[in-house]
Amino acid sequence: MIYSYGDGSSDAYYILEGNSEIFDKDGLRLGRIGSSEIFGETSLMLNTKRTVTAVAGAAGLKARKIPKNYILRLAKKEPIIFALWEKTQRRLIVSNLQSAELASELTLITAQLEKHITNIFDLNDESKELEINIKQIRQKLDVLSSVLEQGKTKIKE
Repeated sequence: MIYSYGDGSSDAYYILEGNSEIFDKDGLRLGRIGSSEIFGETSLMLNTKRTVTAVAGAAGLKARKIPKNYILRLAKKEPIIFALWEKTQRRLIVSNLQSAELASELTLITAQLEKHITNIFDLNDESKELEINIKQIRQKLDVLSSVLEQGKTKIKE
């Protein structure tokens, strides 16, 4: 674990090798950050606690820490670029929240679909049972019909 949702932040990370998996507060995987990419900068730029959880990928991770001071110096030196970068980070947070909402909705829809599929199969089981009952009734009717036919034949004789 590199950091968890809600942790304080003092560094961002520049990936030299490997990757990092990024998760929301509920464990939804939001993405994978790879070589030559930065992560952890959002909370530094926006001066907030961590908005996601970051863990090293399965193959491991080698990264260089980027101190908060470095980010703040960039902000003072290049305010326009920093403003664009900050806007992008805010959009990323909104996108992450939307991904979590969509995942929650998909989970609900999947559960409802599974319930309906189960109901359909239950109906099929009931239909099979009904079909067996109908066959048994037909057999009994055939026997009864046969007995009645034999009775009519005997009466005629």
